[in-house]
Amino acid sequence: MRINMVKPSIFLNNYIKHYCFMESDICDGNIIERVIPAENIQLMFHYKDPFVTVHSNDRVVKQPRSMMSPVVNTYFQKV
Repeated sequence: MRINMVKPSIFLNNYIKHYCFMESDICDGNIIERVIPAENIQLMFHYKDPFVTVHSNDRVVKQPRSMMSPVVNTYFQKV
């Protein structure tokens, strides 16, 4: 998995902390990303297949094509 963090332009840096681009050539569902609680809101766009999210209570949810992730107090895993 490739992760690229990009800082916003000077005009947006009061509103956007950073852009994060994640890419992988593996499409068989063998990548697991554990997301820990963060202090910011995330706006996500999937340009290919969306992640499948496994929550701490083992609930499995396929993410929509675009979504906003709120501040959370528990972890979840993206498969």
